[in-house]
Amino acid sequence: NASSFQSVHFRGWAASWGCMMKYTPVYSANRNGLLERQHAVLKQVLKAMCKGNTDRWPLFLPYAQKRCNNRLLNDGCDYTPQQLFMGSTDASSLGRRFEDISDTITADTVKFEAKRRLSRREAMVKEVHDAMEEAEAKVMLKAGDRISKRRIFSVGQKVLKWTDNKSSGVLHPNWSGPLTIKEVLGTATYRLSDDTVQAD
Repeated sequence: NASSFQSVHFRGWAASWGCMMKYTPVYSANRNGLLERQHAVLKQVLKAMCKGNTDRWPLFLPYAQKRCNNRLLNDGCDYTPQQLFMGSTDASSLGRRFEDISDTITADTVKFEAKRRLSRREAMVKEVHDAMEEAEAKVMLKAGDRISKRRIFSVGQKVLKWTDNKSSGVLHPNWSGPLTIKEVLGTATYRLSDDTVQAD
């Protein structure tokens, strides 16, 4: 968040590439956690490329970073972090520097290209978000299926009795028994062999 990254010139340059600028406070647990995870991925790539020789890490850092930025995010997505951030596939720094230079370039064409890249980037991000929401919905459905159905007991069966012991202030097991069901009083309500009533 240095002042140079908040300047009008930098924001204009980012907009020309279709990048959306977002600033975070100096301390942000979410941002710090994401950064640590990204560093962990970079370290794994550097270890693989340098075969454990940490002295060579500075030489291979640009290649490791490029490799991380060009990996597919997951099996259901065809986009890389580079495409989502920049709105285009990876190209060399020189290729990107000179790709739009021509005699016919004007301010209008730059604005049009920036809008085109931004809309393409937003479409990519939307596709990733849709895939994430679909995956989350599937997880929630599976969690709902795992909830156990209420069991029905009959007279004579042995069960454990649940007792809430929070009010006593003394730690004891919450379950006691086994006890025998003497009578079925109603839906999921039973009289046990110690003459207490237990509702499921």
